[in-house]
Amino acid sequence: GYTIQLSAQALALLQKIKADQTPETAYLFPAPRAKTDRPIRTQNVMLTAAKVRDTAGLPKGMSSHSLRHAGLTWLKEQLCPLDVRNAITNHRTVGADGQVDSSYTSTAKFDAMVCEWLQKWADHVDGLQGKNVVMLPTDSENWVR
Repeated sequence: GYTIQLSAQALALLQKIKADQTPETAYLFPAPRAKTDRPIRTQNVMLTAAKVRDTAGLPKGMSSHSLRHAGLTWLKEQLCPLDVRNAITNHRTVGADGQVDSSYTSTAKFDAMVCEWLQKWADHVDGLQGKNVVMLPTDSENWVR
């Protein structure tokens, strides 16, 4: 399996979404109108993300990948180690000789450092204020339709 590290804020949001679900389901993001209990389709997630973006008045070019760029740029500016950034994004570093470093260091674990840096990012985002800051909805009904 794959372990995903979460900040306290992300975990709290996911717990709220799960607690608000009716009827109960095995999935965090269930298919909204399915007759059987199954997860939401990837296509619907993308449509929902676009709807949230449009509702918030964000530019069309703003995407989840844009947020990923912003987060990784901030992490680099804060001197987060490359190995930790790669662990966060599930990327690999290729050396000057074309070798993938992780093929030799695959047992290295960065879980604690990943948690620490993701929490720093979440705290930074929580502290943002200004005219150009848009709060996205936190109620699950606006996220999954």
